[in-house]
Amino acid sequence: MLQRLVLVSSCMWAIAACEPGIEPDDDLFRAGAYIVSAPELMYHASPDGEPLGRVFRDEPIELRHLADDGWVLAHVPSAALPCVWLRFRDEPDPSVLIYNFAEAPVAPPSGDECEAADSGAIDDRTAFASQVSDDEAMGTPIRTDCDRSDYWKNWDWESGAGLGASDGVLERDSEIYWRYVTIDGNGVMARLDDDNWVFVARPCIPLPEPPAH
Repeated sequence: MLQRLVLVSSCMWAIAACEPGIEPDDDLFRAGAYIVSAPELMYHASPDGEPLGRVFRDEPIELRHLADDGWVLAHVPSAALPCVWLRFRDEPDPSVLIYNFAEAPVAPPSGDECEAADSGAIDDRTAFASQVSDDEAMGTPIRTDCDRSDYWKNWDWESGAGLGASDGVLERDSEIYWRYVTIDGNGVMARLDDDNWVFVARPCIPLPEPPAH
């Protein structure tokens, strides 16, 4: 048993593959302060739900509740919602098990409003989206209409703009697959041809007018 615990816990401290046949031991999970050990992770409004942005390696984070299917409820200070979901562990194939977090010595700002009791799916899209496409899962195809459309991996939900310098540029008439307009109305979460989800400035996306209520 001791050997098994050592092997599994070693996966929690880095991007490491557990040996074949090692069972994940969720008793090792403790709510509290962690850092991200994966290069980057998408965080979501609900398990397998809308992507809201990314966290990156060494970013402090507060994990609150581990679900049975490998998703974890967390407080991310930079996220649009107080409680978001990330992959706590991934299993690329039956012989590999990866943990995406390491326990951190210093806690991030506490998200007291994010409790394990809130572990159900978050269905209220009005908390982060001002408009949602008809095809939420894959995004609805549309083409950009700016000569150069900047895109960002993350969105600054407080200032309503792309976070930091842009991560790339799309030429005019690039096809993207839009999923939702951010709550501030300034950005659009969209999927690129390489299946990467990014944020594009809203003025460069000729979206249809939302239906009147």
